[in-house]
Formats: sequence, C-alpha cells, structure tokens
Amino acid sequence: MRFVVVTLTLIVNLAAADQPFKAPYLRVFDDRLHAAMVTQHEQALIAFKQAATAVGYRDHFHFFRMDDGTYPAFNPQKTAHGSADSDAAWAEISEKLDPKLLAEGSEVFGASIESQDLYTLSRRAAYSYPAVGVAPDDFLVMDILALKNTHLETAAATLMHQAALAKKQRVPQQYVVYSKLSGANLPILIRFTFAKNRADYETRRNRTQTLLGEEGRKLEQALAECIRGQTRRTGWYRRAASY
Repeated sequence: MRFVVVTLTLIVNLAAADQPFKAPYLRVFDDRLHAAMVTQHEQALIAFKQAATAVGYRDHFHFFRMDDGTYPAFNPQKTAHGSADSDAAWAEISEKLDPKLLAEGSEVFGASIESQDLYTLSRRAAYSYPAVGVAPDDFLVMDILALKNTHLETAAATLMHQAALAKKQRVPQQYVVYSKLSGANLPILIRFTFAKNRADYETRRNRTQTLLGEEGRKLEQALAECIRGQTRRTGWYRRAASY
C-alpha cells in the first residue's frame, strides 16, 4: 500500500567499491504534493505520527514547505543494520496501529502525491559541531550535486577529507550524504544543512569557509571538478507533521 511513503525498506545492494560510507543507510523519498491536497496530507501525517510514536515507531520523517511553494514529504529514514531491521520494526508497529487509520492514510497519500524521487544513500556524519544557540530543525538547505560517473571515487575521497578537516576545526555545519543512486539512477552527492533561518544559514556557511581555510578551498575545488550539475532546494520545517 502507498503508506510506504512513511516507512519501510532500505536498499543496501550497492557494490562494496561504491560505498565510501558503510552504514547506516537511508532511503530518502522526496515527494511533490498536489497543492489542493496539502492540508489533507499533513493531517494524515499528524494522525499517523500521534499513533505510531505512541507505540514506539522511530523512523525519521520531515514535512517541508519549499521556496517554490511545493510541500514535499521528505523522509530521511535510517537504520544501522539494513532493511531486515527496518522491516521487522514496521511489522511490529503496524500490528499495534488501527487498520482504519492505515487505510485512510494510504488513500490520502495515494491521491496527494504528484511525483516522487527516491535516493538510496549511505551516510557518514561529516560536521558534528553545531553553532552555539542553533536549533537545527527549522530551515533546510539541500544541495543536490550530480556527479560525473568517472569521478565517483574522487568525490567520495574528497568528501571524507572535508569531513576530517571539519572535525579537526570543529566546524559548525551538519552532515553530508554520499549516494550511488538517485530516482533517475544517477550518481549524486547530497549535502543537507539545517539552521534556524536563512540568515543563520549564511552566517554559518561563511564561518565554515573561514574555519576550513585554504585547505578547505582546495578540497571544495577538487569536489567541484567531479560535479556535472547542481540544484539547491530550501524550505521550512513543518513541525506538527514531522517526527
């Protein structure tokens, strides 16, 4: 049923050579919603959130309003052990939920979703020192970097060097994910940054560039040479429908 928008499995069949980050894996759904269905979609998610979290369901889900006016149901779901654990957790929780709630939710999601892109990712925390006073759950910047096929290994190695440098300098930025596949079956790199608001994001980005210094600039240049296209999405977190 279409309720998998909020749940279920993580694909982990990437070749070992293409896994610079071994675990945990994420399966990210980026769902574009019909404008007329946004309220119903959000209400259905709130109902599921209340029921599922009460019985122990802990997969991560975020509902964002993007600058282009769309409301994607954006789900970075993760597990440290792959799809078997995720399936088992959902099977246990689903038995405790009201079947009517699941059926109604499935119907709403099926009617409201206009398009979906799916990213199968392996993740590595890269920047783990938040800036003082930041509540990183309000504003999102998602940089989607399409990589040249011949530069996957270079991009991955560069990213790991950036992460090591950021950790050494205690850089206040969030995390980066590396992906072998996207919904279009293309190699991509996704860089998520959470901040209080747009001004806070710009301040922290500038501070990051300063702290990483010349070495950081060289690494960013090396990464840029691996990229054949880039898009950016920004938006605001809808707390009521997220968990």
